[in-house]
Amino acid sequence: MESAGVEYRIRPSVSAKQARGSSDPSGYSVPMSVYSGGEISKMLEFTRAKFSKQGLGVPKTFCAGFYTTSLELQKRIVADGYTASAAAFPPGSEIGAQYAPSWHELSGWDKSVSVRSTPYRVAQKTILPSGSAPFMNAVDGQPLVEIPQNAKIDWMVSAGDMKRIIGLHIEKANAGQPTAVCLAIHEGSVHEHFKKYDEVLDYVDRLIRENKAVTLRYATVSALRDQFLRHWQK
Repeated sequence: MESAGVEYRIRPSVSAKQARGSSDPSGYSVPMSVYSGGEISKMLEFTRAKFSKQGLGVPKTFCAGFYTTSLELQKRIVADGYTASAAAFPPGSEIGAQYAPSWHELSGWDKSVSVRSTPYRVAQKTILPSGSAPFMNAVDGQPLVEIPQNAKIDWMVSAGDMKRIIGLHIEKANAGQPTAVCLAIHEGSVHEHFKKYDEVLDYVDRLIRENKAVTLRYATVSALRDQFLRHWQK
């Protein structure tokens, strides 16, 4: 934050029993969406400069910390060149664990986002999948596409949970609806969750080989966005 010219905040926290009065001295669990538009732009510009310095090109997919976002944040990532967002997160408990109560107050998501959610175009008036045209357009003139984190995050789900979610989306595909499953894992805790993700990826590999009813494939977010944009244009 400070390197980007932004003074980090210590409240509110998404990891508390309630948002009111909550704080985090480290600033880690303070949602990016509470910062001003100008502050968000500074952080995004700093990130882009870091990518450029390391020869990594221009980032195109943005995932807000703790999956908390807002219309202002989505507008800022579009202005900075991002074409896809990976922030929509299921708040429910149908499958897997949940974040703390304050997260539900601060995240911006509601029950319209679930483990069954599919990619959608982000509207200008709401970040939720219920939005409709006009959409928020990226630098290429096409809509910003939201990729829901429909398999939640590593510590929230078991291998069985993830397989069940994959099964729900195979049912959608069997019914002729294109969809995608996003498996999310923290880089810093790969060692802790390696075994169950290895099991799930082996399961996916087997489905790719053996499931003849629908086509399954691995894809980057950019490739996924392109595929869905073509589908929506039909």
